Amino acid sequence: MIFCLLQQSPLIYSAEQQAIDSNEINTAHQGRDPALKLIREKQEISLPQWGGEILHEMQAICEVLDEQDSSNCYSTALQQQIDIIKDATLTPSARILDEMRSTKEGFFEMASRFSKMHQNQLRNGLLSESDVRFFTDAVRQSVAKQQQIEASDTTSFDQFLDDYFSQTLSKQAAMV
Repeated sequence: MIFCLLQQSPLIYSAEQQAIDSNEINTAHQGRDPALKLIREKQEISLPQWGGEILHEMQAICEVLDEQDSSNCYSTALQQQIDIIKDATLTPSARILDEMRSTKEGFFEMASRFSKMHQNQLRNGLLSESDVRFFTDAVRQSVAKQQQIEASDTTSFDQFLDDYFSQTLSKQAAMV
């Protein structure tokens, strides 16, 4: 966040917004593909190259922050991200897929197992009573809001997906 605060932030025009949207979608769907190219200033650039440049620019900030608390935690965290950019098998999504392969679980089963594991850890005294109340209230509010949204929604899920993907494809077609 400090890095973003210190960077220039020029206005974004329509064509650039389309490139940003396309980069976001392509990264979400194909981010571990070494052949993926993103658009930066109307030119193609690989995700590892662009990400590496940004992370390199962050090094000075991490060094200053490390000096403030006599540690290397910021530089260490940055190095972990550099390693991930260089090796897509270290990404969270790759680690999840590896976990699913090794346990022969589907996503739902793996997520459920992790949820139960975290639930047990949290129930075994890691949270104060006020934290438990806070999160319990947040869950109730979230479920109520979800039910309200679902009750007022008139679009089927299939129609939502059709609309979403047609919008995405039309944005990508406009880029070409």
